[in-house]
Amino acid sequence: MSSILKVDTIQNTGGTTGLTIDSNGFVLPKAVAFSAFKSGTQSISASTWTKITFNTEDFDTASQYDHSNSKFQPTIAGYYQINASLAWLAGASTAALTRFYKNGSHYKNGAYIYHSDQSLDDYQVESSVLVYMNGSSDYFEIYGYNIGTSNTISGGGEISYFQGFLVGV
Repeated sequence: MSSILKVDTIQNTGGTTGLTIDSNGFVLPKAVAFSAFKSGTQSISASTWTKITFNTEDFDTASQYDHSNSKFQPTIAGYYQINASLAWLAGASTAALTRFYKNGSHYKNGAYIYHSDQSLDDYQVESSVLVYMNGSSDYFEIYGYNIGTSNTISGGGEISYFQGFLVGV
């Protein structure tokens, strides 16, 4: 008995390929993933929610991340895992917060760090959230907040980053 191997693709109504079935029968989903980071420092004013700029891309598999505006706007509807890490320099404030913004508005709180010992130095906080994105108008951004005095977010791909990937539709 002979078998027939066929490579095929499945497209959404917009005509873009959603997945491919290769000649071995493996389903290869369209990979939507990005990783961006700060290339330098960013000052954060005291008691003000400030959009964090992630201006350098490690990768962007589907051209969904806008590094000039530091926002992720996928064109495929589905559930996305979003990760953020902020490295705060010279921990002079008593608290620092990370917040996820969807479509320009507060969506979920991320990491919150508080200390009463003003001698603490640098610290790094990570946050994650799972969110549904509609594949057309929805977009995501990261904000930071500092209580007390002004502070600085440190740059570098290993410490201050913004990442996301499609988990499922």
